[in-house]
Amino acid sequence: MFNELLFSDPSENNIYSYRGYFTTSIANTSDYSEKVREYEKLSKLDEKLLKLSSDKDLRTETASHYNDFGWFALLSKDFPKAKMAISKGLELDKTNVYLIGNEPHILLFNGQTELAAKKYLELKDRVFSKGSSLPTFKDAFLADFKDFKSAGFSAEDLEKIESIKKKLISK
Repeated sequence: MFNELLFSDPSENNIYSYRGYFTTSIANTSDYSEKVREYEKLSKLDEKLLKLSSDKDLRTETASHYNDFGWFALLSKDFPKAKMAISKGLELDKTNVYLIGNEPHILLFNGQTELAAKKYLELKDRVFSKGSSLPTFKDAFLADFKDFKSAGFSAEDLEKIESIKKKLISK
């Protein structure tokens, strides 16, 4: 039904209305997989809007949506979707610290452990968010690792995380 509505009335105002519906729907569910499904639909709307307008704020907002899509795909252990979403987000906004911070996670969970470790170490001392509880990327990574553990990642994935965590803390 979503595709039928979108393609039967793809005006900019209706696309914005549909986006509002999906952002509300996403906010109202705690199930990571459901959030991923809703972000898939939201990203289609964002892409349609980007074809109608090259507005910088829209690009930034769409990149942020892709980051959230990628984050919830990570938490639901759908690593291919997470990789796609983070990559698309970075294409739109290479300065988004959340996208930058999720990139090594994507590498790690897609089997590129050495490259991920290099990226984590490269970023760890950079400023993440001044004046917050996450001043450096290292702080953000450690917080993310707790979220992965809470999300019930496999023993193998948790082992990868522990290996990276040791490197972040020791260097």
